[in-house]
Amino acid sequence: TPHAGTSQERNRTVRPAFVVFRSVNRGVGHMDDRNKVYALQHAGVPTLNSLVSYFLCSERPWMFGELKKLQRRLGGAHHFPLVEQTFYSSSKAMLFPPAFPLVIKIGPYHSGHGKMKVVNESAFDDLRSIVAMHDDYCSVEPFIDWDYDLRIQKIGPHYRAFKRTNPNWKGNVGFQMRVEEIAVTEKYRTWMDECAKLFGGLDICALDALHSKVR
Repeated sequence: TPHAGTSQERNRTVRPAFVVFRSVNRGVGHMDDRNKVYALQHAGVPTLNSLVSYFLCSERPWMFGELKKLQRRLGGAHHFPLVEQTFYSSSKAMLFPPAFPLVIKIGPYHSGHGKMKVVNESAFDDLRSIVAMHDDYCSVEPFIDWDYDLRIQKIGPHYRAFKRTNPNWKGNVGFQMRVEEIAVTEKYRTWMDECAKLFGGLDICALDALHSKVR
């Protein structure tokens, strides 16, 4: 904590015996805690989940690539549907957008940050000029007109599922969202069992899904 009346932070030495992560290691602004993750790896500190999984899951393209492999292993989109995604390594690669409307997610950021709905090519070109200001990749997905989304989670042998409604197109933004717990179906349980095998095994994992208004 800061000293009273100063802007300096008190230096502390921490010797963790075990670490449970509850947040991402990169965020908006100057938030970047990857060096702390490297320190835990260097010191051999045991964690939940593994440091490898924590590091790789912080990067959206790496995580999506693993989910695509899982989709093929489970027999295709009918058994494990994924929102189609286009990846651009930089603004220079953003030459041919998919069909509009679409959603762009910039970099590894979460909680709705760096996420924008784009309805036409002019807006896409404007956003490309913003992406060019930073050294970030971005991913593009078709905009899905959804009526609710799901959060399915697995903690050890325990499963839970939640349904969320929100008038905002970003389901996790605003104060009008409503969340209710729902039954865990066999399909949800299969999804979680398979996802928990990724990255060498996950003791805690969650999966988000959208329910489209158009079937």
